[in-house]
Parts: sequence; structure tokens; C-alpha cells
Amino acid sequence: MTPQQSKVLLNISRFWDEKGHAPSYRDLMDVLNYKSTMVVNRHVVALAERGFINHIPRKQRSVELTPKGVSYIDKFSNR
Repeated sequence: MTPQQSKVLLNISRFWDEKGHAPSYRDLMDVLNYKSTMVVNRHVVALAERGFINHIPRKQRSVELTPKGVSYIDKFSNR
């Protein structure tokens, strides 16, 4: 996992913890100071391909952590 993917995963987890629902790409773009939602999309797709999240393409707020993602967050963050 790249450092940027790790940041995206951590912020997905934080958003769920704080708001109780999945973040939008724009939410992630804003918190990570990205200039485009396409950057977020690339990281989300990569995380889904690696099994850290579930994601339904073209459906808003469909990102959720898998057990593998939760395990990663628990292991590498101060949650």
C-alpha cells in the first residue's frame, strides 16, 4: 500500500467514525487537499482491488471498509 492510499483509507475510516456514513469523493478531496476527485477515484479503485474496501462504482457514498481494511487501520493507526 502506498502512503497516499494509506491516508485515503485512514480518512475513510475517520469519516465513518465521525459521521456514521461513507465520505463522498469530494469530502475526501477536501480533507486530503487534492485538486481533483479523479485522484481520489484512483486511490479508491486501488484500495478496492487490494481488498481494503468495498466500493460500488458510480454509486455515491458506497465506500466501506472490509475486514482487511479494518485490520489495517487497527494495526497502523492510533484509532
